[in-house]
Amino acid sequence: MTRKRSYRQNCALAIAMDRIGERWTLLIVRELLIRPRRFGELLANLNGIGTNLLTTRLQRLQDDGLVEKLAPEGGHANYQLSAQGQKLEEVVHCLIRWGMQFPQDRDGNFQRRREWDILPLRAYFNPGAARQWSGSYQLELDGETFHLAAIGNQLRELADSSEKPVARLSLSSDLAIAISNGEISLRQALKDKQIPYSGRRRDVEAFFAAFSAQGAYEQLAASSRSQVSAVPSTRSTS
Repeated sequence: MTRKRSYRQNCALAIAMDRIGERWTLLIVRELLIRPRRFGELLANLNGIGTNLLTTRLQRLQDDGLVEKLAPEGGHANYQLSAQGQKLEEVVHCLIRWGMQFPQDRDGNFQRRREWDILPLRAYFNPGAARQWSGSYQLELDGETFHLAAIGNQLRELADSSEKPVARLSLSSDLAIAISNGEISLRQALKDKQIPYSGRRRDVEAFFAAFSAQGAYEQLAASSRSQVSAVPSTRSTS
């Protein structure tokens, strides 16, 4: 097991930070939340991390039971999140929602990958509201096209885009965030033709209803309440 620094504090937050608080660690988790990755993919997607540091971070994540190394396929091993590591998904989503309030790079100086654009959608996604969806959607976001569907309680990007979507719509990420946060009403945005779309208006409205920030926080709160209620009471019955 690799050695690592510790805050040495008897606090759940400090204990969590001992495991995921080092630089690059949560970005590795981000990559593995998208899908299992080969070492070379992680190295390419995490520009600047370096081979030795990536090796160290992956080993520590394995030591803590958050990442698993799969048997090599074609001479290359894949890394994936363990069941414990998958529990970090909502942590990452909360940080994404918090981070969206800060200015994004508009000058093209930062590394950007298409896969990262789907993460805010997942972070704001409310599966309860998505039950109103009558099919899949084609979304053009900042010039990138996504074919999205609600499968179970998850937002999924469809690899096969042959399915006819119930609606096609186009908008910028800035406008999407403003609508999700309630800064701009969807009704006004549609009235002002800020969102070009095809399909029934009610399907477009159903799409946006599944991505409200308030809905995402309500979903998180409901999940937290259910977890708390599942904890056995330690109160004496005598």
